[in-house]
Amino acid sequence: MSDAPALTRRDVLVLLGATAAACASPLADLPLPPAALTADPFTLGVASGDPVPEGVILWTRLAVDPTVADGAMPAEPVAVGWEIARDAAFRRVVAAGWDWAQPQDGHAFEVDATDLPTDTRLYYRFVVGDWTSPVGRTRTAPAPGAPVTSLRIVLASCQDWRDGYWTAWEDAVAQEPDLVLFVGDYIYENAGTDVREHAGGEAVDLAGYRTRYAQYRSDPALQAAHAACPWVVTWDDHEVDNDYAPDTPEDGASVTGAAFDARRADAWRAFREAMPLRAPKADADGAFQLYRRLGWGDLLDLFVLDTRQYRDGPGDRDDTDRTMLGATQRAWLVDQLGAGGTRWRALVQSLVMADLTFGGIAVNRQQWDAFTAERRAVLDAAASAPTLVVSGDRHAGLLAHLGPEGAGGDVVAVEVSSNSISSDGDVDAGEAAFKAAWANQEHVDYAQAARRGYALLDVTPDAITVTFRVVERVGEPGAPASTDASFTIARDLTVT
Repeated sequence: MSDAPALTRRDVLVLLGATAAACASPLADLPLPPAALTADPFTLGVASGDPVPEGVILWTRLAVDPTVADGAMPAEPVAVGWEIARDAAFRRVVAAGWDWAQPQDGHAFEVDATDLPTDTRLYYRFVVGDWTSPVGRTRTAPAPGAPVTSLRIVLASCQDWRDGYWTAWEDAVAQEPDLVLFVGDYIYENAGTDVREHAGGEAVDLAGYRTRYAQYRSDPALQAAHAACPWVVTWDDHEVDNDYAPDTPEDGASVTGAAFDARRADAWRAFREAMPLRAPKADADGAFQLYRRLGWGDLLDLFVLDTRQYRDGPGDRDDTDRTMLGATQRAWLVDQLGAGGTRWRALVQSLVMADLTFGGIAVNRQQWDAFTAERRAVLDAAASAPTLVVSGDRHAGLLAHLGPEGAGGDVVAVEVSSNSISSDGDVDAGEAAFKAAWANQEHVDYAQAARRGYALLDVTPDAITVTFRVVERVGEPGAPASTDASFTIARDLTVT
């Protein structure tokens, strides 16, 4: 890994406030067309994602006013300059350029910065007219096969704005991660208010989803987390509609049929605009290939999965034809898992894979318990090398052993599921007790839903240390954070 100094919380605060005013920059030499803006368009911060050995995706979205769908931006393209450097003062710039942020994309701007130094911490920023963005910190991945001794990952999911403050992100930044894995429910589509209020009604069209993403991105804690390191992201259901399948909305939904197809396309398009992804733009139906593979030297392969776009609707959970991944994605995954590679690999996806049915009594039809044959096929393929499955969705921290038959039998993988950043808020005792009871099953080592938080994964060649971090409460900002439990996963998948 790079020997660059670690990012502290103070560093992030400095970076978020940094501007280009005091240092020379190649941006000044770019033929950047002027922009007729009278206010700062960088209200939604900056982000990076999907690092590879010689590149990383850089992202921002221009919005003078983040409370309106079009960001109060002009209905015309806006020129955006960008640069990436080895230092926060931008004295050692390694790449720079400019392109147009288009109104049809909500003035979201993304660039695949290439030909970068491998396995290196870097700084980046954008400029529009007289305005310069906050500075973000990112990094490139080590080369394939390069020896890597450690990697620190934050695993997070489920951040309902209404349910509380995102103190967990403040604590996550303080842990100085190399990567964030976010496994779904980045936004919630519903209307309503609790601790905080969702702007507007329920998101059902492109304007509504863009406004919801903007509201979430306006939060300083989330902006700091995006600015701290690159993210690897997948989605779950609330990015569209609670518990939806591709052609089927939530039970009792007010938007159905062709109108739901249009809603889904708008939601998928808004998600693609809002995330720094190594993936094509959404097509006319909003669809794009989200599943992908990313590597980290000889240490870790990440198989990022899509458990929503191709899944079957309700049906017999033991039907061998039922699929959550779809035939093409499943074939890709099984083939990739059989190819070998790194010391560890991780399946990065949104839904709990462990059998939590208590012997078939309580089946959650949204998670892998409703797709038993496909779960068996995936775990059979995973048995060839030490595998970690990471998940979210259930608003509970979880650590469980996985085998091809679900609970019991040979262990072929270990699952770590993150608690929610805020979803469910400061939960009641009944909900917490129900989820804690999962740990009564032999294959579950840990289950906790009494407090919100995330999981910290420290990956080394011989072990993964899993630390479940929790915040005391989310109903008010600034609550203290602490470690609730910690486990070590050895390469033979024993857990201590």
